[in-house]
Amino acid sequence: MKGIKPPSGAVFSAIEAELPKLPKKLRAFGRHVLDNRERVIFQTIRQLASEAQVSESTIMRFADLLGFTGYSDFQAAARDYVTGALASTQTKGPTKPPNSLENLSAELNENAVFLELVAHLASARKVHLLSSPDAAADAKRLKWALSRLRPGVERGNELPSLAEEELEALPPDSLVLVMTVWHTTLELMALAERVKDKKIPQYLMTFNQASALGEFCDRRLILDDFPDYPGLALTAAINKLTERTRLALGQRHQDYRESLDLIALNHQPLSERRDTLQLAVGHEIRALDPYFNHSLMREAMVMRCVFQGLVRFREGSWEVVPELAESWQIAEDGRSFVFYLRPGVHFHHGFGEFTAKDVKFSFERLTDPVVLKRQPAWEDLEEAIILSRYAVKLVFRNPCPHLFTSVLPMTSGLIVSQKAIDQMGHSQYSINPVGTGPYAVTSFRPRETLEMKSFDDYWGPAPSTDRLVFRLDVHAFNFPYHFKKGRLDAAVFANVSPRLSQDVSGLKVDNRKALQFWWLGLSVDKPPFDRLEVRQAVRLALDKTKIVESGLPGTEPLHTVIPNGTPGHWAEAPVFPYAPQEARDLMAKVGVPRGTSIRLGADPSEIDFAVLEIVRANLVDIGFDVQFEMSNRKLLMEKISRRQCDMYIFFYNAYQDAYLSLRWFVKDQQYNFSHWDNPAYDELVTLIGRETDAAKRLQMVIEAQRIIIDDAWAIWLAQGHNSLLYNDYVDIGKPLPDGFLTPWTMRKKI
Repeated sequence: MKGIKPPSGAVFSAIEAELPKLPKKLRAFGRHVLDNRERVIFQTIRQLASEAQVSESTIMRFADLLGFTGYSDFQAAARDYVTGALASTQTKGPTKPPNSLENLSAELNENAVFLELVAHLASARKVHLLSSPDAAADAKRLKWALSRLRPGVERGNELPSLAEEELEALPPDSLVLVMTVWHTTLELMALAERVKDKKIPQYLMTFNQASALGEFCDRRLILDDFPDYPGLALTAAINKLTERTRLALGQRHQDYRESLDLIALNHQPLSERRDTLQLAVGHEIRALDPYFNHSLMREAMVMRCVFQGLVRFREGSWEVVPELAESWQIAEDGRSFVFYLRPGVHFHHGFGEFTAKDVKFSFERLTDPVVLKRQPAWEDLEEAIILSRYAVKLVFRNPCPHLFTSVLPMTSGLIVSQKAIDQMGHSQYSINPVGTGPYAVTSFRPRETLEMKSFDDYWGPAPSTDRLVFRLDVHAFNFPYHFKKGRLDAAVFANVSPRLSQDVSGLKVDNRKALQFWWLGLSVDKPPFDRLEVRQAVRLALDKTKIVESGLPGTEPLHTVIPNGTPGHWAEAPVFPYAPQEARDLMAKVGVPRGTSIRLGADPSEIDFAVLEIVRANLVDIGFDVQFEMSNRKLLMEKISRRQCDMYIFFYNAYQDAYLSLRWFVKDQQYNFSHWDNPAYDELVTLIGRETDAAKRLQMVIEAQRIIIDDAWAIWLAQGHNSLLYNDYVDIGKPLPDGFLTPWTMRKKI
């Protein structure tokens, strides 16, 4: 069974075909995956192991037998199938043929850098494939293909490692191919620099046009240069490499001199259309359904165009105002709420009128135990009672003081169409969403584009712009390219470096304080950070001012878990000075040996390397030997949860209510990566979630922050910012205070 992994669309059929060949235990697990595929695609390996009652090693073995490089690789392919297999099935609206491997292959055949790479592969005596962790599977695939195309050619390790003796032994006619998807590592950068010093041809294949590896690889096949094919580019490039290498054997390579700038891009210049706005949110979106939502940043702005809730934040403020509910009544005990609904509201695409049954269905499906791990705000919902066609009562087991601040106005409070989901099923609905909002989805290609048109039967004021095109292939490091090419009118990204926007003519930048906090977390359930004095030493050793100024430009230093601007922020929280000598004294006092090795986890796409180097230097100064553990955000969460890191740098997007931020750090919660266990804190947070007296609740929130600071399991670093980027011909409308756009209020001024 083990071998090349099946294509994304064949993941589940491959499992079905191989089940009879598997041992009993793996067969039972495979059946669980098939029966629960809509859950599996969003579960961590820990959650899946618990639900399926198997060990994590069993899951890893299962993924390995299918040909995947670990659970995340398998899960990504499974998610692509569930949320993307139907992407070409569009709801009402104009259709156009999807981009294809064949189309991209044709463009690759005209690409001078690509054809030069083919010639080198065809003639090189030794080929080394080096990759970042997120491209390891693709590097293995190319290595396997070349082994069959080029018998007798030496092929090196596909991982980011190359021993010094191997490097020195590389013959002049060698070739090094460096592959990344989005991320890189310090080790890979150092290796690329050494290869460059030996003057050996080195190619970089990457999606990241701004990759730090670029300065070492003078030949770059940047897949961002094929913007119409973001989901296909790497696969097509590998396929075409093997094909062209086969053709080039024994043939003389022609000298292609065409510039990449002369390659025609097959997209309409939408920037010139007044009725269309091209937007980007800087995060991958694979599903548009509150059931699957588990991020405040990725889906919120997009979902609000399509869906609506009982209430919403007024554009430009945090004021809560009616939306699908015209009015409401709150019981004295704070446990039940009666909402009187707006009549005459219709769902998109002919799915009928919005009524109380849609409210009941929308909220009760969020009480599924798996969903609650992502959206715990609904765990106390007891039932939703239909009082009439336009009235519904929500009953909670306990008082819910945060319902109107951090539940109903957020994505989990959005209302879906029961009729549409009953007809389509969850997975198809997630890519063909039906809401009551100002825009209806006309086309959704996960990872590529999401297109919307204003809804003719919308009950409220018509949006300012008729058509929206969200480009899902744009990220915070490559947005200048897309603005220059006319593929973007406006975007919002978190923590954008100011230098990236400087060379884009006519681009305006508006930085807003985000409800986002960065922290350095310490694993407190194992040495050396199981001792309070060691954690306190780390807190004194970090030069937070330098970290913020050098590596997190535009952010503000933060000294507690609740961001500034959120009710409950403790403005008087203690500020711990940079005191390295005090830190060294504490380390000596508790007897931590100098040179103690620790692993620091981080996502290099989310944190500047300057931050990592400052942190490492600070910790080395007090006696630690620091090694980096680099992974993308999802893999990093898994590694931290499995205790493969001693410390980690992470960020979290907070809510308008402090309770929903504090609760993530109680025992066994999802973001309690440090495995912190403080019963007094857990009990206090439970009380905060039920306290209806605002003044009393505020004091409890401050006390919870005090407990966190006293235990020193985290060092709070900075409060992030969101950058609004838009061309000078765009009226940005009324963004929310944290910078999130409200596209229905935006328009072009041309």
